[in-house]
Formats: sequence, structure tokens, C-alpha cells
Amino acid sequence: MVSEDTPRIFDSSLSSPNLRVIDFQGQEVEQNIYVATITFWNAGNVSIEQDDIRKPIRFEFVEAERVLDTAVLAAVHPEIGEYQLDISQSEANILSNQVGLSWKYLDPNFGVKFNVIYVSNQPSKVDIKGNILGSDSFFDSRSIAKRLADNTLLGVTFSTLFGVTISILTNVLMSTLPSTKLKLLKWRLVFYILLFLGCASGVYFLIFRGIPAPL
Repeated sequence: MVSEDTPRIFDSSLSSPNLRVIDFQGQEVEQNIYVATITFWNAGNVSIEQDDIRKPIRFEFVEAERVLDTAVLAAVHPEIGEYQLDISQSEANILSNQVGLSWKYLDPNFGVKFNVIYVSNQPSKVDIKGNILGSDSFFDSRSIAKRLADNTLLGVTFSTLFGVTISILTNVLMSTLPSTKLKLLKWRLVFYILLFLGCASGVYFLIFRGIPAPL
């Protein structure tokens, strides 16, 4: 799953008395309106069928007041997957902050990309709830940089681990200086440089690029 940047499409602070936003239930929207783009796909090698869903898959917009609308933008083999979106409603028939996703077949690399328009004072974090074949965990394929921006604890943990790793490598390198000949030191430096470049390329991919979606 990947959730892209969420632009604001209506700013309540700039609204005019002559301009009002009314949802399909006739309620006036008094907060900001945002649109989120979500891509959900099967990155494994096993097909997931409708009967494999133990608990319905739902996307919860944590900070949102309610979801206004959804729209499918693209899908892999929609005639086979038969993807469907629905907006949860309360017992009083009031729209909630959750969107459900269902399908008939979700084969490997099958997926769907869709927009969710919601009401909120700020861009909302998206949580996925549900259970597939006993598993209730879903992989977030966004880049680490974007995930760190949404999760302070994750950011602190990542920064700490990165700092500790650099410290250990530095100590190992410095410990070789007093007793190592110049030739051996030179080859060790070359090794550390190559190791650093290899790690840096992998870290760059994870931090700034993430894992590409199939659609």
C-alpha cells in the first residue's frame, strides 16, 4: 500500500458567504477538504480471493471528520478483480472517516489506485484495518522519508540506529590506525568507501524512492 501526498482542495478559512460546500446528504462542509490518493496491491506471489478476507479491509482517515467521496483512478485487470469501494456509515446514516475496499480476485501484482475526498482540519494519517488469511499487517511501500514524516517515534528510532552504525564504523576504522601499515590502511579505506557507497545506494532507494507500485 502507498498513500501519496494529500493536497487541500477547499480552504475553509478562505470561504465566502456566497460560496458554500454541501455534501450529498445536504450537510454544509465547514472544514477543509482534502483528497488522498491510495494504491493498494498484492505484492506477494499468492492470489487473494474474496473468501480469504477474514475481516473487511478498511482505510481509516484518523484525523478526518468524515469521507465525502471516492473514485477509482486505475486498476489492474478490473474485469477480473471487480474492485469495489464503499464509505462506512453510522447507525444514524452519517458518513464516517473510513473507506472499505473489496474484490473478487487479487492475484499477484493485481491492485487498484483510488482517490478519497475527506473533511478535516489537517491532512489525515491513513490506517489500514482488516485481516487476510490470519494476517492483519500491511506493508507500507512509501519511502522511509515520507513514513518518518508521519511517525515521530519511527523517525527518532531510525536516526538513533543510523547514528550508532556510523559511530561503530568510525571506531573500527580509527582502531586500525595506530598498528596498521600504510598499505593495509589504504586497502581498508578502499573497502570502507566501497561498502559505504553500496549501503548509500540502497539507503537512498529506500529513503527517497520507496517501492514502486504496479499501477
